[in-house]
Amino acid sequence: MAEIKTVTALGSAWKAVLCEKCGHRYEYQMTRVGAASMTDLFDPSGSGRAGLGDAAKYELGYKLRNESELMPCPACGAYQSDMIQPIDINPKWVAGGVALAVLILMALIDIALTKVTFPVLPFILIAGGAGAASYKPIEGFLARRYETAYQKTYARLNADLEWNKRRAEAHRQKGVLRDAAAEGGQ
Repeated sequence: MAEIKTVTALGSAWKAVLCEKCGHRYEYQMTRVGAASMTDLFDPSGSGRAGLGDAAKYELGYKLRNESELMPCPACGAYQSDMIQPIDINPKWVAGGVALAVLILMALIDIALTKVTFPVLPFILIAGGAGAASYKPIEGFLARRYETAYQKTYARLNADLEWNKRRAEAHRQKGVLRDAAAEGGQ
């Protein structure tokens, strides 16, 4: 039976922010967990387990450098546009999935209606492959949908700036938010 070995690394960092609305400088503390795992099925001697700690620390460092929290500006209450995480959708995979679904549907209809599958099925496969290759319309549609969703999320987050300032004050009282100017930019 294969055993899975997992190592985690916990860490935090202060992220400096310059408000894009009012120019106020503030910092917030962000905490993340990095994890790495492997199974002894691929490493029966266990020699690869020594690098798991390094892999978990690497993932932790990557997350601390590249991710952010939703933390409003304590001065004006605005959320920053780069705090909204992008949706990672590859339009080629979506288009390929749609083309594959259409291909399977066409093949099932062919089998159910004609009982002659061999001569028609290769043409269906070629048509499905050509459909999967033409993903540009789907890519454009997904890009427009993502941009609209991003704009709506940004507007919704910044709709009530007074409430956002109260939320920032609650974070300040917890010790995870501070004004860079008031703390000396530490």
